[in-house]
Amino acid sequence: MATKAFLSLRANYAIIGCAGISINQGISTPVMEEAEVNKTIIQQSQKVIVVADYSKFNKFSNFTIGTIKDIDLLITDTFVENSVINEFIKAGVNVIQVPLK
Repeated sequence: MATKAFLSLRANYAIIGCAGISINQGISTPVMEEAEVNKTIIQQSQKVIVVADYSKFNKFSNFTIGTIKDIDLLITDTFVENSVINEFIKAGVNVIQVPLK
């Protein structure tokens, strides 16, 4: 039902979270229904923002949401290794790192 609802709208921006994110595996979640809804949201949005903390990097969950090429902006914390951040930047992803207190 949610997937069908998102097919009927267009968004300027979509902000999605994930259970895992990696250059090779893309964006993932452990919930099949959530993956389908998020895929639709990505398709219906002009810009995609992914929010993921350091614990999500180089992890893969059961179901793919999208690829790295789907991401326009990645927001994460400063605990992600610089080498990993550089891989995303080389892949064309804009990255913002936010310090945690």
